[in-house]
Amino acid sequence: MIRRAGENVSAQELEAVIVAMPDVAEVAVLAVPDDMRCEEIMACIVHRAPDVAAPDFVRRVLEHCQLHLAPFKVPRYYRVASPIPRTASHKIAKAKLLADLPMLMKGSFDRISGTWIEG
Repeated sequence: MIRRAGENVSAQELEAVIVAMPDVAEVAVLAVPDDMRCEEIMACIVHRAPDVAAPDFVRRVLEHCQLHLAPFKVPRYYRVASPIPRTASHKIAKAKLLADLPMLMKGSFDRISGTWIEG
């Protein structure tokens, strides 16, 4: 569960909405620290085609989220990822993704500022 500005947001719900898109192979929705909202929502998305243009893909995912989710549930950050790390039991290793947060944020799209985060 992600606690964003006093609202509880289910990562599983968001993952189900995003992975329903035909171009999405897999997704991991994470809580990332935020000074103003306690936690913010980040979606790490793997496209089915390896050489996809990230800006167009992220725009389509964002539009899909805005159409299918309440406004407070729409992720703030979007990262087009290569394979998402998995545990030995094949679950998404979210702790591994979050282990190096600065690297995770680098190259992500920030919906609020409308910009790509550079490192």
